[in-house]
Amino acid sequence: MAIWQYELNVISKADFESNEEMISSSDDSFLGSVKGWKADVIETGSVDKLLKKKKHWGGPDTLYWGDTEKTDVSLYRQEGLCRYASFRVDIRESNIKDLINMVINFAKDNDGVILNTDCKVVGPSFESVLEDFQKSSCWRFASNPEKYLDNLKDETRPFTAKFERKKFLVHLLIIIFGSSVYFTFFREEDHFRLFFISCFMIMTIAWMNSYLIRTKKMILVRHGFSISSFCLWLLYFLLPQFALWYFFDLLSRDAIFLIALPMAFYSSCIKFKNPIKHQ
Repeated sequence: MAIWQYELNVISKADFESNEEMISSSDDSFLGSVKGWKADVIETGSVDKLLKKKKHWGGPDTLYWGDTEKTDVSLYRQEGLCRYASFRVDIRESNIKDLINMVINFAKDNDGVILNTDCKVVGPSFESVLEDFQKSSCWRFASNPEKYLDNLKDETRPFTAKFERKKFLVHLLIIIFGSSVYFTFFREEDHFRLFFISCFMIMTIAWMNSYLIRTKKMILVRHGFSISSFCLWLLYFLLPQFALWYFFDLLSRDAIFLIALPMAFYSSCIKFKNPIKHQ
């Protein structure tokens, strides 16, 4: 459903009365269990007056009117019954009053009950449907699209920011820990091992700086180059490196090599695995 479409469902009054308790405490999943009306007695005159009947992509079991991008009506049939009707009204239409009345008249003609997307009863008067319409998200969008979209951003920003902070910290810790392993092996006599580890170190440091720049978290980028910002960069990056280097130097380097090198490898290749797109 598009943001400019106001959705309503119509079910038979008999279905509503027999399932009222379930309807009031559930979402629209209950629509699959309603019995509906007999297919040969359903009255669609109010819909035929305003919308053109078309073939539905789902097959002949669904009667369909209108346009999926504008106003449309779907009437779902099964085993000789019309289960329920779904109305999506385009709030951009100039004849929106007629379209709302179409829903109301359909419900009246077929002894039905109108439900909104929250499964709350609306209608049968035009005023009550209009009141529900003015509380909907599509109305807020139509009234002020920019404000509506800004509100959506505000709703998602705390979660997104929290997720990004956690991911950034995890990556940074892995990078610091992993690249510290390289310093531990600088005194290796095996030149092949030293060359292998040094390549990983260069890749890690190069990627870490590009990652910090892309996420606008690098001190030198955010605050400009100065003595104070450079000292902060040393504090946040190089000091943890040397601290871990000293810690590793106290332990068995062969044991650390087996444990920490996989993490070092990961910290070097992390940019190639599901990179995050930052604004």
